[in-house]
Amino acid sequence: MVINYTELKKNTIAFSKKVGSQIVDGGKKCWKFTKENPGIVIGTGIGIVAAVLVCREGYNYETTEVSEYNSIFLESEADSLFPSMNEIEKESELRNYPENRKSPVTHLYRSNKGDNFVRGGTEEDKRLFIEANKNLFE
Repeated sequence: MVINYTELKKNTIAFSKKVGSQIVDGGKKCWKFTKENPGIVIGTGIGIVAAVLVCREGYNYETTEVSEYNSIFLESEADSLFPSMNEIEKESELRNYPENRKSPVTHLYRSNKGDNFVRGGTEEDKRLFIEANKNLFE
């Protein structure tokens, strides 16, 4: 495939000009609407600020010093949405995993260095896989 860089440059510039002019036109329309309807814009802004202030009243903010990092973090009740490590450990203790789990299917794994390894299955499965695919390990 041959890339025509002059054509690519020309198309990129044309696309950029088109998008740029659309952004400028949109900005002009917004500015015109703001000038014609200042009450709506200011009222909406006040409403958003009031909503944010009302929503923040429900949170109980506390500062906690963490000795590891010698810094202060802001904790809130909103952090309870994310499980703590203790909750994760308790949850993992509740799972009933069988003693003898089925091992995954034997498959080839290639490391970043290009070496091939066999993963999954039992030792016997791995040995049989290597014997069947000797050319991959040479």
